Amino acid sequence: MLTAGDLPSGWKVMGDASDVFGPGLLQIGTTEKKPCQPLLDAFVGRSDGPKPAVHAMAELVQGGDAGSMLVNGVTSYRESDAVKIMRGTLDVDACESFSGKLGDDREARFTAERLDVPRAGDESRAVRVTVAETANEVSMQHDIAAARVGATIVTVVRTSFSTADSSSFEDALGKVVEKVKKAERAVRR
Repeated sequence: MLTAGDLPSGWKVMGDASDVFGPGLLQIGTTEKKPCQPLLDAFVGRSDGPKPAVHAMAELVQGGDAGSMLVNGVTSYRESDAVKIMRGTLDVDACESFSGKLGDDREARFTAERLDVPRAGDESRAVRVTVAETANEVSMQHDIAAARVGATIVTVVRTSFSTADSSSFEDALGKVVEKVKKAERAVRR
């Protein structure tokens, strides 16, 4: 899991990592536009998807309530399920703009675009989902990246009210992937 020491100064941990809630806690919202739901599931958040053997999360914040938030999930599956999740269809072209609801049922407009991140683990991919809450016209950017290391999927979601700095987001993904690789090597010994 990410720690404040893994990131540039100014970040702090919001709470302890937890495996109680499962990967669905990473899900941004829901939409009736079927091709777009996977973009809101943060790769591992599907309620009808494969069930993880183990899941843990860490939340970090930078700059207080109006700053950025970084959520790191580490989720282990059977390897075939991890591969299936990472290779699932993400139809970003069909989802440039769509409507739906946030987790608390507030109406929202979403836009999505591909996001390039350096390759990490066995395979990786990323998307950017921008959420405009309909009632308050508040806009948030969610940069979502996932990398598979064997049977484990590392997820990093950076949420910001403004355009987020992608370098610390990419560094966070790389650091967690390296931690998972190191842990797997230790288990094999």
